[in-house]
Amino acid sequence: MLYVTDLTSYKYCKRKLYLTKVLGYREPLSKQALVGSIKHKVLENIHNSEERVIKSLEKVPSKKELLSLFKLTNSSIAHSVISEELDRLSHFSVDYEKLLLELSVMIEDESAVQADKVLGEIKKHNLLGQGLIDLIYPKIRTEATLESQELGIRGKIDKIEFHEDRIVPVELKTGQSSRTGPWNDHIIQVAAYCMLLEKEHNQKVSHGLIIYYNPRIVHNVSINPFMVDEVLSLIGEVNSMLKQDSPPPLAENPNKCSICGLKDTCHSLK
Repeated sequence: MLYVTDLTSYKYCKRKLYLTKVLGYREPLSKQALVGSIKHKVLENIHNSEERVIKSLEKVPSKKELLSLFKLTNSSIAHSVISEELDRLSHFSVDYEKLLLELSVMIEDESAVQADKVLGEIKKHNLLGQGLIDLIYPKIRTEATLESQELGIRGKIDKIEFHEDRIVPVELKTGQSSRTGPWNDHIIQVAAYCMLLEKEHNQKVSHGLIIYYNPRIVHNVSINPFMVDEVLSLIGEVNSMLKQDSPPPLAENPNKCSICGLKDTCHSLK
């Protein structure tokens, strides 16, 4: 069974996917990948902080008080994640101050969104504590793994929003979107997650969100039959390629090779 990320990897570089999936090579961890994974883990944990903040409230807060509480909680999360990675950060000579500054911008943006949401729900229901948690929507589930034997794919969704009337997959991207919108491989990823959620919950999942954090931009991606066909076609193409006896040609764009950790191994193969 394929992973959804195999589809996006195929679109980026078929040869690299073949080297990792068929020949068993593993790309060494890079400084860029480490920093990206830390940012992603911070975001994942931040999206789980909502209940903790709500449970800590003893009275209805002002907007300023609630924002401050979310920023404090989320900053603590970031420092905790970084403390777990100190050895690897030191190994790659990562600039801690620069990383903390980049995380602080993400925390500022996300805390404002969380504070607005929770304050709106407090005013709507006039409740605090577990009573508010039970009524607040959307419900959030992070790092959810789904698979479908029928589709032949599995994937881990960064975040799923369970609204009262719909389900929305959310992909979190620590990089930048393109000038014209989300990157095509990210759109494919969200479309595949929508298809998995439809199979899992037996209901229509018509759109997903892609959130970029450099800067924070939210893209609403509506899923149409053409996207579904493209995902199904990619699944077939990837399975066929992985059955080949030799790897595909080198990537046409040499810039992809220049930043690839498997460049030397890849170029030494016929």
